[in-house]
Amino acid sequence: MKNKLYRITKTESGSIKKKLQQEGLWLGEMDGGSIRTQQDFLDCMSTTCGFPYATKSMDGYLDWIRDLSWLEKDGYALFIYNADEFLSQDPEFRERVFESFTEIVFPWWEYDIEHYVVDGKAKPFNVYLIA
Repeated sequence: MKNKLYRITKTESGSIKKKLQQEGLWLGEMDGGSIRTQQDFLDCMSTTCGFPYATKSMDGYLDWIRDLSWLEKDGYALFIYNADEFLSQDPEFRERVFESFTEIVFPWWEYDIEHYVVDGKAKPFNVYLIA
């Protein structure tokens, strides 16, 4: 299993979502056009993922995104529509978010969880960017 960030078309998203639903994965959807700032991102992730408590910092977000136990799913897929507009007012933070996915979130769910959580199980976690 390799968790990663995909760039797909809106047309492709329908069949991908259908396949992932059949596999029992959690699907989250966000409108990148409405996420312009760091706080917009943190608020949207808190709501979309149903974090038990809203997060106001990147550290809090990273804690919750590496838990997700309340979703009780076999894996996770996040779809970001209007990805070209995602965090358009803060391109540096946009890069930080993508870096957090590739360097922290994806490896956590791919293999780290098995080493740091009792009975932790590797799961798919992928992000789909849709222009």
